[in-house]
Amino acid sequence: AANLKACSHFQLYNGKAAEAELKGLQNASTAGDVFQEHDLLRHNLVVFRNGENALQVLPQLVETIPEAKLNLIIYYLRRDEVQEAWTLANDLEPTVPREYILKGVVYA
Repeated sequence: AANLKACSHFQLYNGKAAEAELKGLQNASTAGDVFQEHDLLRHNLVVFRNGENALQVLPQLVETIPEAKLNLIIYYLRRDEVQEAWTLANDLEPTVPREYILKGVVYA
């Protein structure tokens, strides 16, 4: 529930507000670094931090978390690395509007 609330805060406010929501998970955890133990949390931290550590986190999650591929494409586009974005988007089979838009932007 905390992760979902954090994602909502990201959409409504910003990455700092979202990350603050996730801090409660870390504080409540008694077993190590909760962010390193859960792929989805690591992925979301990259998004909340505007791509920080994207190249260390997202490539290894592309096969397990579908949104990781989309966020990696966005990361490349923001850095004007169009060829890398195109390579990832080339085999993307869009199923929802966000994916169609992203693929269209890459191909434009």
